[in-house]
Amino acid sequence: MKSSLPAEPGKIFDIHVHLLAQPEADAEFLQFAHEWRMPFAISCLGPDGSMIPNPTVDEVRRANDKVLGLMEQEPGMAYGFCYANPLHGQQALDEIRRCISGGMVGIKLWIACPCSREEAFSIFEESIALGVPVLQHAWKRIDKPLPGESVASDVAAAAKKYPDARIIMAHLGFNWRMGMDAIKDCSNVWTDTSGIDPEMGSVEYAVQMLGADRVLYGSDAPGRDTLAQLGKIPAAEISHKDKEKILHQNAEKLLNIAEAEQ
Repeated sequence: MKSSLPAEPGKIFDIHVHLLAQPEADAEFLQFAHEWRMPFAISCLGPDGSMIPNPTVDEVRRANDKVLGLMEQEPGMAYGFCYANPLHGQQALDEIRRCISGGMVGIKLWIACPCSREEAFSIFEESIALGVPVLQHAWKRIDKPLPGESVASDVAAAAKKYPDARIIMAHLGFNWRMGMDAIKDCSNVWTDTSGIDPEMGSVEYAVQMLGADRVLYGSDAPGRDTLAQLGKIPAAEISHKDKEKILHQNAEKLLNIAEAEQ
């Protein structure tokens, strides 16, 4: 596996990983992460690893407890993002504070409601107060979005309302041309490369529209194949310097963590 990757151990940071609570899949990802000395940002979208779009307060807490447990097991490797449901109001803010005080470094929003809706505003305000980024799922489907799902224009609207918030738009917005066009003028928005198929030109277009400093490598593993997702970056027709930024330097800076030890 190592010989097939045009990157060096300690030179990758995966900004978008999920804890599936499926022992075989999770163990396979962790083995890869250890072999490559690859830290990763991880969230859990349901207490049993299933993806729950509108979880209860108890489901959110139990999911986040699993991430806190993994952080204890994998210090210096697993960096938790707190799964939050904006529809929980003050209880969502209390959970975010609990998780950040427990060592998590960010907030994860999925599809409970579009991030441009008023219910999500307090989440962005809390992220500013705590000094942590928000990783927001965004996916432009061929038909209509799922109920509560955000698209790139929702991310742009939230970023413009809260210019001091630091927002990571996941998946290049799925439709990467529309996604990059929507957020190009939002200097407080980064994007990650996770989840979508490795289409030619996607990483190049992100760098062209945002600059390399606002692009982050992410895989969406274990649900997506790590090597297929990672291959987008070394295959892109961009400079080696920009590849280094995307593969690990931007994430390290955004999360304010030390560069992986060599």
